[in-house]
Amino acid sequence: MSQNGNERKHDESEEVPTFRSLPLNAAATAVPPTYDSSASATDDFMQHLNAASSAGVIASSTFNGDSPPVYRSVQLQSAAPPSAGARDTFRPAGPAAVMRSAQFADAGMPAPPGTGPTMAINGAPKPMFAPAVPVPSFATIGVAPVTKAADSGALVVPRRPAAPFPIERTHFRSVSEPADVVERVTELLKSKSVTAVFKPGKAKWKATFNENYTHNVLRVRLFADTAKRSLIVEFQRRQGDISAFMRLFRSMRSEMANAGFVVDESGNRVNADAFPSPPARPSGVMPASAPLSAEQRRDAVAPLAQMAASERLDTVLEAVRSVAQLTDEQTRAFDENIGAICGVEGFVQLIVNHLTSDSSDVRRAACAALANLSRSDDASSAQIASIEGLATKLVVNVGSGTDITTQRSAAKALARLTRNTAFARVVIQAEQTRIQQLRAMTVEDEHLRIEAAAAFRNLDAATAMAK
Repeated sequence: MSQNGNERKHDESEEVPTFRSLPLNAAATAVPPTYDSSASATDDFMQHLNAASSAGVIASSTFNGDSPPVYRSVQLQSAAPPSAGARDTFRPAGPAAVMRSAQFADAGMPAPPGTGPTMAINGAPKPMFAPAVPVPSFATIGVAPVTKAADSGALVVPRRPAAPFPIERTHFRSVSEPADVVERVTELLKSKSVTAVFKPGKAKWKATFNENYTHNVLRVRLFADTAKRSLIVEFQRRQGDISAFMRLFRSMRSEMANAGFVVDESGNRVNADAFPSPPARPSGVMPASAPLSAEQRRDAVAPLAQMAASERLDTVLEAVRSVAQLTDEQTRAFDENIGAICGVEGFVQLIVNHLTSDSSDVRRAACAALANLSRSDDASSAQIASIEGLATKLVVNVGSGTDITTQRSAAKALARLTRNTAFARVVIQAEQTRIQQLRAMTVEDEHLRIEAAAAFRNLDAATAMAK
């Protein structure tokens, strides 16, 4: 008995918070309180609750200042809100809250057809997101579509993006015929060794180019500005070096202007002199430094080998790209750099391993690095040619590289290394089938065709010597 009494006493001494729901019933006789502009929003809400309680809208009230805290939830069913005023426009003004599709799902109810994110503005529920408006084609604004014989499709130039989507600063205007602009831009991109594919239905070029062993990706878009009755040629950088991108854009704009394709905002034709010059590079002469010994140069490039062995792709890419830059023929003392890199134990093997990297950027840089390292007919080239598995990896990249730049570099490395008769014989024995397939391929790229032909001549010479 005593124990049960103590338990009962203990239970009564602890106050447990009470959770109650106060439903606001649909009372037709409920009269909203008069709005007082001098009262605060809290006072207005309390007046509304008091009036609702007096009118019987609130079923019960359990508030007591001496009792412990009571947590309540107010369920809005169809009670009238506080009176509307100048500062009440943000409140839902309808008799019931506007439900979103997510609220129906939370309540276990199927959402009505067409229910979406909505908000109530001045009493009328309106969608929060306006429906998408179809972008008119160039034909709908008074310019007939142009069909080019080479494209088997209509050239459709979309209207310029509406606010708040801006046009990139890297753009210029033209009042020439759309087909003429397309033809001229395509010719200039090709002349600058930019690989571009034009889509007439979108008036867009997808383009890539390589500069300083960096892969750059960009888009060139053609838009119609109906307000100024002109075309906008916009360049968008997607990946790569910003300096290389800006040099390409300025060069394209200048040549288009000198050809009479570019106009200013007023529609007057301008030439290249009308555009500001790029920022001047710092001038000055680097102080002469003492020449490095072979050992010092080898120690200087040794950290690159550690980077090439990293598990991080960005670190590997920087290492392999640096090798390509150090061994480029435009670099001072590139011959000494080749000897230093080949002198670091296992470094060239790491570069060869990256010929099969999952990263197209790493594979592209590795092919370029090997093409530079195998430039001369000295011991360095012989060392590279002796690496096991190199023949297969090079031939595969020549035939099915990630892009034309990778194929060019792989073909150049193959052409240079097959000057070594022993390596040429390895290629013939290991990759005879693939070599025959490469010979049968139709190669449109001139640079790739030249390098592949040089490799085939070396292979033919090695075959003749073996006989």
